[in-house]
Parts: sequence; structure tokens; C-alpha cells
Amino acid sequence: MAEIDYIEAIYREYGNDILRMSYLYLKDKHLAEDALQETFVRVIRFYSKFNHKSSIKTWVTQIAINVCKDMLRSRTSEVLDYEDRAVEIADEHGNAAFDDVENSSMLTPVIQNMEEEMRTCVILFYYQDLSTREIEKITGIKRSTVEFRLKEARKLLRGSLKGVV
Repeated sequence: MAEIDYIEAIYREYGNDILRMSYLYLKDKHLAEDALQETFVRVIRFYSKFNHKSSIKTWVTQIAINVCKDMLRSRTSEVLDYEDRAVEIADEHGNAAFDDVENSSMLTPVIQNMEEEMRTCVILFYYQDLSTREIEKITGIKRSTVEFRLKEARKLLRGSLKGVV
């Protein structure tokens, strides 16, 4: 029973962060909610195999990134009905985790339109507050490459703000 209590504590601690990250990654509120759910299903399923070589936050974030990547792969083969999607979204009440992301920054569309590798680095560094070393562990991308992608992302973001601020 203690394991379940610990997993619930992990959910309370990182659930909103994983939801925000998933939204930025997937560009869809409903998919992000599904990703959050699937992430914690996997956390429960594989918790006994967690080897504590990284922080629990790094491990859960890595699971979430893999879930998002899986969803993006399967999503490309689906045909989405955008009109029904818009009606569903309009009928629902907002969620604070999404409102923070959607309303806090005009940079969100720029981030969402970045190439996947750059977007992943930005989300993990700026939204999950992970170090470049932790991002290297999660993604398998060399630290110098992570730093380069973050530098290039900052250029893109600065360019999008010219004339606005």
C-alpha cells in the first residue's frame, strides 16, 4: 500500500507539470489529458523497475515524453474531424493547467511549431526546469546538442517578440 501512496504523491507533485508539458508537446488539450493518464499508468506498471539512477521527476518526464512521441506517431495516421473538435472544446470548462500555458505567453504557438527535437529541449528546460544534463539523460541527446538547440530556440523566440515588447 505504501507504493500506491508514493505514486499518488508523485502524481500530486508532477501531474500538472506533465499535463502542461504534454499540451505543449501535443498541441491538443484532450491528447495531453490522455498522455497524462497513460504516463501514470506506465508509472504504476513500471515503478518496481525504477532503478533510482535518476530523480523520480526525470524518470516520470522521460515516460511522458515517450508517451507523447507514441501518440504523435499514431496521430499522424488518424484523420481528425476538426469541426467536432472545436465544438467539444467550446463546450468544456477550462482547466487551470491549460489556462496557464495558453494564456501566459504569446510564445506558445512558436514553441509548438518548433521542430520536435528543439521543442522537446525547450519544454524540458523551461517548463519542467530540468538541467541540460537531465535532458541529456531523458532524450539521449548529447548535452552540447541540447545546449545548441536551446540557443537556437532562444533566437527563434526573440525573433518572434521583435516589435511586440
